[in-house]
Amino acid sequence: MKIPRLGMEVDVPPNKTMLEALEAAGVGMISDCRRGECGLCALYILDVSGTVDHRDVFFSDEEKAENRKLCTCVSRVAGGDITIDTADRAA
Repeated sequence: MKIPRLGMEVDVPPNKTMLEALEAAGVGMISDCRRGECGLCALYILDVSGTVDHRDVFFSDEEKAENRKLCTCVSRVAGGDITIDTADRAA
C-alpha cells in the first residue's frame, strides 16, 4: 500500500492486516476493537487498482460501495494495490 502523505510504501503480508502492517512500519494508528466494529482505524482511499474487500460492519453497504474509506483492521485489497491517506497520523 502507498501512503503519499508519509512518503511510504508498506507491504501487507497475507497473514497480517493492513493495520498490523502500518503499525509495524511505525505509522501511528488509532484503533480499538480490531474487529471492524468501531471505525477508529478507518482511513481514506485515494486510489485503488484492485477490489476493496470490506469486511467491517462499521460502514453501511452504500459507504462500502463508494470505496472512500476502509477499516484497516479487517478490510484489504484483493488483486491490486491501494493508496491511502493517513490524515492526522504520522510515521
